[in-house]
Amino acid sequence: MPILPIIRRSRGGRCGEALYYAAPATPPADQDQARAADLKEASRRLRPDGRLCAVSCPFAQEPQGNHASRLSAAAWAPSVRLISLLFAAFSAAMLGLAAGAVWMLPTMALQRPLPALALVAGGLLALAVRSWVRPAGRLAAAMAAGATVLAAIYVEVLTAAARIAGSMGIGLLDTLREAGLPMLWTLAQLALRPADIAFAAAGALLAAWVASRRPKPRA
Repeated sequence: MPILPIIRRSRGGRCGEALYYAAPATPPADQDQARAADLKEASRRLRPDGRLCAVSCPFAQEPQGNHASRLSAAAWAPSVRLISLLFAAFSAAMLGLAAGAVWMLPTMALQRPLPALALVAGGLLALAVRSWVRPAGRLAAAMAAGATVLAAIYVEVLTAAARIAGSMGIGLLDTLREAGLPMLWTLAQLALRPADIAFAAAGALLAAWVASRRPKPRA
């Protein structure tokens, strides 16, 4: 950028002080070409009525791939939650059946019903559901209570099957296969006592309470 002097004369004709100013530099040729290209592009985008068409800016648009991936993830989110919930309920049901089968062992060994074991089964099922199936909360409490009730029903059905097997002299598995679930459930209802219902309800409430409480952090 050149610097040019300006000489200011005083009133007496004498030469005054000299001032300097910076003359604007001539823009390079490539900048002139770029501006000319921009003007030509803008003139092409002008409509016949003199209005400028909408210019698409690539930086203002969202990539189509990312937008599609977000839409697909949002569409799959409810399905994933439903599948996870169904799998958790299935796991809790399997735990309840396993607890009922274990509950059946001392019942067959002592040859009498043990309804008080519903409390033990409820506490253990609640710990299992809270630790492995679902974190502590309402869903875990509902699953633990349902698993306890399922265990109590399963042990009653197994007890009815064991009675039929003992009276007819056949195996337990053969009795379960030949009698069928409707007949075994009917016999279990006939042998049901108020104490069995009370202990099963208490075990379910205990399981719900334990599964709803978060474990204390270890020090």
